[in-house]
Amino acid sequence: MEALPPPPMKKWNVLVTANDGRPFYQNFHVIELSADAAKRYLVANFPFPKLQPTVKVEEIEEMEDATWFLPGVVYKSGRAYFNADRKPPAK
Repeated sequence: MEALPPPPMKKWNVLVTANDGRPFYQNFHVIELSADAAKRYLVANFPFPKLQPTVKVEEIEEMEDATWFLPGVVYKSGRAYFNADRKPPAK
């Protein structure tokens, strides 16, 4: 019996916005079969569960083939805050 080839996984660059008291954006690289699957995976498995309700996927772009990689998040950038020149609200 011949082994089947792995499914055609792709690496996707996913730009999200969220809010942790201040609005920010962040990039993630996600390995998945399709852009829709990458979006669903990232929203369902966002690394900061408290922020999950505020996460919005703004853009998804295909980066490269990733056939021999397992699905999941392989990179996350640091958060970049909107209006960074303003001080955060006092707690």
